[in-house]
Amino acid sequence: MDRLVVGVERLAGAFLGIVAMLTFVSVALRYLFHIDVPDWFAFASAFQAVAIFWGLASTTYRGNHIVVDVLWEALAPNGRRWLDVLATAISAAFVVTWAWMLGRKVLQDMLGSTEVTSDLRVPVWMFAAVAALGIVMAALLVLLRLLELIRAKPQVQA
Repeated sequence: MDRLVVGVERLAGAFLGIVAMLTFVSVALRYLFHIDVPDWFAFASAFQAVAIFWGLASTTYRGNHIVVDVLWEALAPNGRRWLDVLATAISAAFVVTWAWMLGRKVLQDMLGSTEVTSDLRVPVWMFAAVAALGIVMAALLVLLRLLELIRAKPQVQA
């Protein structure tokens, strides 16, 4: 499982690297040679969305969200476990719904959208499809995390 999550993290990082490279190259070419990279902003925006969605998959699985643990800290180990199960179940409900709705939108766009980037006329649905795969991966990983939390053995209080 760790290899899958690390692969997801590396993919998110690669897309973020593409955004940084596109931005750097575009700015450098514009200021040094007065050349614009066609659709650089559209591509950078699309790849940034992809990086965020794929990054969400790994943070959802690892439980590395920004949280306030006031209630969690006050609970006994078994209470903490069940609070984790509840919070993950709520997250799973939202992420699975998000994946389903985004998947439907991408399928509709694949079949009938004429939206393209302004310069190179690249269909936008392709970027949305890669981002949607990130949300589908987030849904899969949050469900796996929920299963792991439910299967975890209760801790004995000392």
